[in-house]
This record gives sequence, C-alpha cells and structure tokens, in this order.
Amino acid sequence: MLTTKIMRYALYALVILLALPFVFPSLWVLMASFSTNTQITMDSLALPDRLHVENYAHAWTGAKFSTFVYNSLAVSGSVTVLIGVLATMLGYAVSRLDFPGRRLLLLLVMMAIVTPVFSYLEPLTRVVRQLGLANSRTAVILTTTATFLPVPTLLMRSFFLTLPEELGDAGRVEGASEWGVFRYIMAPLARSGVLTVLIFAFLWSWNDLLLPAVFLQAPDKYTIAYAITTLKPAGFRQDHVTMFAASIISTGPMIVVYLLLMRRFIAGLTVGGLRG
Repeated sequence: MLTTKIMRYALYALVILLALPFVFPSLWVLMASFSTNTQITMDSLALPDRLHVENYAHAWTGAKFSTFVYNSLAVSGSVTVLIGVLATMLGYAVSRLDFPGRRLLLLLVMMAIVTPVFSYLEPLTRVVRQLGLANSRTAVILTTTATFLPVPTLLMRSFFLTLPEELGDAGRVEGASEWGVFRYIMAPLARSGVLTVLIFAFLWSWNDLLLPAVFLQAPDKYTIAYAITTLKPAGFRQDHVTMFAASIISTGPMIVVYLLLMRRFIAGLTVGGLRG
C-alpha cells in the first residue's frame, strides 16, 4: 500500500514538473497584464504593485480589441458550423457508402493532411482574388474550412466505423432513404464525434494566424490572433501591458469552451480512436 502511494505521488510530481513549461508562461502573462510597462521593464518577474485593471479597458476600447473579438467570433463560428456539417457528411460517405472513387477520395483526404499549407497558399490566393473575395472575412472562412476539413473528416470516419452497420440496415428495411439513415440514425449516434469536431474547429480557427495575415489587409477586419501581432510601439516604447491583456482576452473564449465541454471532448477522442 505504501509503495502504491509513493508511486502515485511520484507520478503527480512528474505531471506537475512536465506541466510547468506550459503553465508558468501563461501565469506570467496573466500577472504581467495587471502590471505597468515600467514595472515589466525594470523587473519582469516582480508582482505588480496593484492590479491595473485599466489595462484591459484600454485593450478592449482604446486598442479596439472589441472589434477584433467580434471578427474572430464571426470567423470561428462560421468555420465551426461549416466543418461540423461537411466533416460529418463526408466522414459518413467515405465510411459507409459504396461509390466509385471512394478509396481515391479517402486517399486525397489523407494526402491533404500531410501536405504543408504553404505549398498551396499561392493557388488559394489566386482563387480568392478571382472570386472577388480579397480582404474579406469570407475568404478567411472558406480557406480555413478547406485547409482544416481533412482532419475532422477522418475523425468522423472513425466514429461512423464504430457504429453497427445493422442499425443502418434496419432503417433501410423500414423504407428510409440513405439520407434518412444518415440524418435520423447515424448522425445522432455520432454526436460525441460531432461535438469533438466542433471544438477542434473552433479552437483551430480562433488561433489561426496564417490565413488572416494573408487574406486580410483592412485593420477593422483583423481577427484577434492577427491583431495582437500588429500592435506597434508608441514611439520608442512598446506597450507590453496592452499586448498581454489582449492575449488574456483572446484565450478567454477558448478556456470557457474547453472547461464546459472537457469531458465530452475527451470522451469523443477516446471513442474516435477505437477504430481507424
């Protein structure tokens, strides 16, 4: 019994030690966001003399991060809905439907995962310009959906493969069409996978920096991840606290989403990994 407790405490200590490189920088940014530029310059590890909550007010209104948060919510919300619908339908198609070219389609999806986004960034840019979508949130929404779709598709394929095929056969015997089998039987049973895909899609699009930087030129359309990188020094003085406060604001929605749906998210990953 004593040996078991020692092993358990040793495991806890190891987990805490491994988590420190990730947790400490986040805690430091949180502390620095309540400090001042002078204090950060003089002693970056010192605790703030008081909580300067006005840093957040300045970041929200003065630096116009309320607009950037709205842009990010619009982009991430749209991408999440599109990927949730498309990945569920495509995952069902490559896992349950028998049609010419299914293996080729699955191969293309897998190839899209391992292909670096930089290799097709130039063609994406040309297509966006030809469609007249340059410098628009629509361009970011469509390109983000297209580049991220392969991963959720394979995840949903794994979910559908774990479901008994007899359920679909029973629906077909009762006269249900293939769309009816998908909509009323298979998709509801795969809701854990759908939820996992939605969380993935939201976090991915919220944190994405590359595509907004490529397709957005007007500052009033920046997403919050890209807007943070565009903060410039006022003269010769960098406004550190505004950047740190903006960083904390940007992580807020992700933390809320993850904490609310953490159990379902982990359960979805577990079920989806049972069969590939």
